[in-house]
Amino acid sequence: MAFWLAACGQQKPSQPPLPKTPSDSRLFDMQRDELQRAKAVEQTVQQQSQAQQHAIDQQSQ
Repeated sequence: MAFWLAACGQQKPSQPPLPKTPSDSRLFDMQRDELQRAKAVEQTVQQQSQAQQHAIDQQSQ
C-alpha cells in the first residue's frame, strides 16, 4: 500500500493551455506590421542605393 501511495504522489497534474487573449494576438499583429514596414523601408533604401550607383557608373564611363 505504501508503494501505491508513493506512485500516486509522483504524478504531476496536467495544466490546460492558457487561453489566447485578444490583446496577445494584437500585440503580435503590431510587431508583424512593424516588421513589414521595416522591410519596405529597407527595400526602398536598397533601390535608391542601386539607382545612385548606376548613375555614378554612367558618369564615370
